[in-house]
Amino acid sequence: MAIITPTNSRDDRLLFHPHDLSENDKSKYAATGTLVGTASVSGGNLSLDGDSDYLTYPDSSTNSLFSVNEQTLGIWFNADTVDDTDQILIAKNDSGDGNKSYKLFIDATTDVIQSVLSSDGSADSSDISSAGTVTAGSDTFVVMTWDGTFHKIYINGVEDGSGFYSSGIFDSDET
Repeated sequence: MAIITPTNSRDDRLLFHPHDLSENDKSKYAATGTLVGTASVSGGNLSLDGDSDYLTYPDSSTNSLFSVNEQTLGIWFNADTVDDTDQILIAKNDSGDGNKSYKLFIDATTDVIQSVLSSDGSADSSDISSAGTVTAGSDTFVVMTWDGTFHKIYINGVEDGSGFYSSGIFDSDET
């Protein structure tokens, strides 16, 4: 992925991560990422073996997603396998301690993309699923949007699931 140089000071990307041999953010916030488990960045790719590996960024007031009541999350991935455990793609979520904000993942039972938003940190306030399933070994681009009224999932540029939602997103302290 190429590094995009913002053309003006209005570039509001929270996080831009081209995986160019580093785990660090390339947006104007320049957050330092932390690789966990055996996660690694090599040859421009983030490698996760599917067993408790992930990349995390600190939560801070300078990079909070919650300055406005809308959100867009996007990720390119190629899952080697689609198995019997939920495969989290992007999340700010710890359901064990009432600290949920959002989670975008491959559902273990149905192999669909699922997006969950929480307004209070404990309940799944909006839970939508894609109509299509994820195919192991295929490059897939998934985007979740919430514009304050509609919560949507796009797969490879095509809207594939949506629902009405206007309750806001809980600003958890998860990374």
